[in-house]
Formats: sequence, structure tokens, C-alpha cells
Amino acid sequence: MARFDKLKDSLNSRCVNTSQLEVHHKNRGLTENEGLNDSSNAEVLCKSCHDNVKQRLDKPEGNPEFSDEIKTAALKGSGNRCECTRKNCH
Repeated sequence: MARFDKLKDSLNSRCVNTSQLEVHHKNRGLTENEGLNDSSNAEVLCKSCHDNVKQRLDKPEGNPEFSDEIKTAALKGSGNRCECTRKNCH
């Protein structure tokens, strides 16, 4: 367990999940013109972290999906690992 804690601390409490990854909108309040579906608004989350984020939101997510190109770039940029660093999440 101490080895995992050391790894977790070295990753700045970033989730270490590499399966069931989804591309999530960081800021769902943007419009298309403001970059709603741009790569800068994409965050890779595992299903567990994505579900935790959805539970804390006031309204259900209803934004259009990212293009395949954005999804591929986001996954590559994340190293195919969940990017969640939220406290009390993972």
C-alpha cells in the first residue's frame, strides 16, 4: 500500500485509471463560438471520475460529443490515463 501511496503522491493525486476513458467537457457553459468542443475544453476521465463529476453538477450533461479527432488528441495528450486531480474523487 505504501508503494501505491508514493506513486499517487508523485502524480499529484492524479487518478491512475487507464481503462473506460471518456472525453469530458471541462466547461459545459461555453457556446460553440467560445470553444465548447475545442481541444482546450476536453478532459480525459475514467468512467468512475466522470460519473462523480456528473453527480456534482446541477443539470445533466447535454453538450454535443467531441469529434473523433478531438477525442484521439485528448487521449494521446493524457497518455491514455485519467486526468482527474479532484479531491475526494478517486
